[in-house]
Amino acid sequence: MGAPDSAARATQGNRHPDYDLDKVHNLEIGAAKIYFGKYSTDGVMFASESGTVMDIGKAKKADKNATGETDYKEIGAAVAAQTEIRDAATDLTSSYDDTTNQAATGTVVAYSTGVWNNTDMPGGTNAGLAGKGSEINLYKPVVMTGRAKLDSSNKLNRSVALIGDSKGVVNAEKKVTALGYSSIVALAQNNGVVNAKGDIVAKDGAAAKDAATKPYLYNNIGAYAGANGTVNVAGNADIYGIGAMVSGTNAVANLNGNTNKIRTGKAGALVATNGGVVNFDGEQ
Repeated sequence: MGAPDSAARATQGNRHPDYDLDKVHNLEIGAAKIYFGKYSTDGVMFASESGTVMDIGKAKKADKNATGETDYKEIGAAVAAQTEIRDAATDLTSSYDDTTNQAATGTVVAYSTGVWNNTDMPGGTNAGLAGKGSEINLYKPVVMTGRAKLDSSNKLNRSVALIGDSKGVVNAEKKVTALGYSSIVALAQNNGVVNAKGDIVAKDGAAAKDAATKPYLYNNIGAYAGANGTVNVAGNADIYGIGAMVSGTNAVANLNGNTNKIRTGKAGALVATNGGVVNFDGEQ
């Protein structure tokens, strides 16, 4: 990637590391505990940009030649012990009432945006990386507890588990669950893509049932696609609210599970506007 080879290193007194000992590969995070409490607003757990590829919760890491895989050593026990990717250690109760709420506001679990730019990293030319999108791969089930709250402009600031924006890609290999109210599980826009390969669930599972929160229940969105965005759900969607919402040219949401279940609120089960397309199988 533009780093000196062994001959160049020798002429410079070996001042640079020998990158051949650990060749370039994805950014690998075997285990992580990144938690957001009730005073957190707009927290992001994992963000990838400029063509970076991130693997989170994968059982093994790339070997030194980046041609195969090998076991983690120093953190192997932590990798094996972590069964979920979570934004909180426990299933925090979310309430619109700040005095009883325990969950963070406007949380994002995975945000992927942008592409590789050879102007900043010219070595990518030979590697064929030019124009390739950023990517986040989540290998364990995802659990998000974040809540929603009206911001200063009276817009509902929702927690969103997965976001693919500006050609960024998010791949969730397992089930993705949003436990708060008025959440979005998967969102894609501006040529971004989200692939949820397991089930997606948003059923107000840890939301309070108090008077302040009640107007915001049954207000989740399973899959949201803006213009030129694509959300693919291979598993089943189990949603209290809107199963899929799309708006804009080339906005597509595919709910491909054969037993999707959508319990609607006031806004309907499936919403397509401004040329967007929802492809749906299952129950409403």
